[in-house]
Amino acid sequence: MRTLLRSLPLVALFLSSCSSVSLDPNRFITQAAEANRDESRIEKSLRMLCDQGNAEFCEKEARILLENGKAELAKVAAARGCEKGRNSSCAVEGDILLAEEKIPEAVQVLTPACESKSALDGIACPGAGEAASLANDPVKALRLWTRGCMLGNKVSCYFAGKAHRLANRISDSIAPLKKACDAGVLGSCSELGITLALDGKLDQAVDKFALDCDRRSHRACRWLPLIEEKLKSKDLEKTLDTDCRKNNSLEACYDSTVLQFLRKGGRTLALYRWKENCKANHKMSCWESFVEENGLRPLTQMNSELERYCGEGILVACYFRALNYAETGKRERALPLWSDACTKGEPWSCYLASEVDFVGETEKRNFQERACSLGLKRACSTEDPALAEMKVAKGAPLNIDFGKACTSGDADACAYLGAKKSKESPLGIQDGDAKDFFRRACLASSTLGCEGLARANKN
Repeated sequence: MRTLLRSLPLVALFLSSCSSVSLDPNRFITQAAEANRDESRIEKSLRMLCDQGNAEFCEKEARILLENGKAELAKVAAARGCEKGRNSSCAVEGDILLAEEKIPEAVQVLTPACESKSALDGIACPGAGEAASLANDPVKALRLWTRGCMLGNKVSCYFAGKAHRLANRISDSIAPLKKACDAGVLGSCSELGITLALDGKLDQAVDKFALDCDRRSHRACRWLPLIEEKLKSKDLEKTLDTDCRKNNSLEACYDSTVLQFLRKGGRTLALYRWKENCKANHKMSCWESFVEENGLRPLTQMNSELERYCGEGILVACYFRALNYAETGKRERALPLWSDACTKGEPWSCYLASEVDFVGETEKRNFQERACSLGLKRACSTEDPALAEMKVAKGAPLNIDFGKACTSGDADACAYLGAKKSKESPLGIQDGDAKDFFRRACLASSTLGCEGLARANKN
């Protein structure tokens, strides 16, 4: 990511020769903005780097193309990286195939990448398991997820644990879900909370739901107060059942079904009750039964259902549909959904709307303040801790600690250092340190970093 571009754009002048670079400190901000606004420039330079034989830049090209809404070109670039033996490129290609619902093709790409002896991090295993699951091979899916988890891929741990939970193998689900929860995988702490509740440890489940509530999990936030109340009142379930049956309270029916679901062996009856409540037009009950029955299905396969539930007023469905748009480079379609859900009180939609690049600064602040007012704590911070010591006065860009900014992950700070080093070194752009700075900048999405490295490699 271009870490400082939103608040602190930095860059060196375009590279104009093999041996030297002319820097203009007074124009850094303008040049950075110009370079990174032109999507074609970084795409072109990454294509050159991929053509030069480096698979990691084929993958980077695919990711940039995907961000820019060019899925077909991204698939081609990812395939080139995959053909060169880069498993993470195979994972990108496979994820695009999954999004296109080309399941057999996804299986062919992802399964070997997960099972390969060179698959040291299991990055292709979540998608490989999803593809197998969608191909109606749950045994293979679990095997691939278990392999990914053993290789250290925590998303695989989440799916492996959830697969065990859905098959009522509660004791087998706890260990992989704990790994995923500890790593912060979205939804995994809620799943761990469910398994703990099913294991008779409702008091421990509370902490897990609390963790996930601050990690975008709508279910965790919706269920947490109910579980806390259950721990305080032994008669809560009886009270809710009475309110449900005698007073026809759909909310009470929903809540009592949640507690039913969290009892050992209660899933089947809970699903039946949610469906009955859904027939009575309680939308959250419809959503819960849908989510539970599609527990191992990737969100990218749910767009039509997400659109339907969003249209029926389920804000979390709007949030996820917009997320699918954004992750395929269609942020212009994601923003209206997030904005509308934000207006209606969905805090994470506010937060993600505040991070859309083409939204004005005033509107970004409004979204962020709305997210904060709705209880999302991370939106209440006005300063990124990583940038706390990187403040720069206007007109004095040379006061920036470029080394510190680059080390912290700022792409254009690294590009600047590459340009500066190539200017100062007798080797010019061929200087090893300059090339390394350009490489780091490029992999962090700096246009000038990619252009600098492509030129250095070409020469």
